[in-house]
Amino acid sequence: MPCAQYKKLIPLYMDHQLEAEKRQGLDKHLSACLSCQKEVRAYQQMWELLGDDQEISPQPGFVSRFWTKLALEESTEKSLWDKIKEAIGSRRLTYRVATVCMIFIMVGIYLPHYYQQKVTLNTLSSMNESELEMVEDVDFAQHLDVLEDLELYEDFDIIQRIQG
Repeated sequence: MPCAQYKKLIPLYMDHQLEAEKRQGLDKHLSACLSCQKEVRAYQQMWELLGDDQEISPQPGFVSRFWTKLALEESTEKSLWDKIKEAIGSRRLTYRVATVCMIFIMVGIYLPHYYQQKVTLNTLSSMNESELEMVEDVDFAQHLDVLEDLELYEDFDIIQRIQG
């Protein structure tokens, strides 16, 4: 048996509650194992410090008063989970929470667009006419590389050279 299992038996050994066969096995192990001997000495010292253990009896009726009080506390005191279930169960609260969530969703979707539109309008209002013309040609300029790759555009260029 490993040393760790013998150490689990030491408290029973000290209380004289260990079966004879296991007690003999533990005695044999203790004669060879310094670590377990040290554990037994530690238990002996602890028992010496505690002294004689005298059984303390509770007052008459203590047990029944304890269980009665505990039952009353359990019945009158709602748990946090019960309070949450009760609050969610209320239809008014459910509708309010749903309404607030919808408002947050709508605001979350609308606000970025609103601020982007505001920034765009401010930027456009601060531009002069030549800058505005350049902005109008931005879409064309962004797609110019696509247009250049089209054969149709090359044919158009050849036609312009012939005419020009």
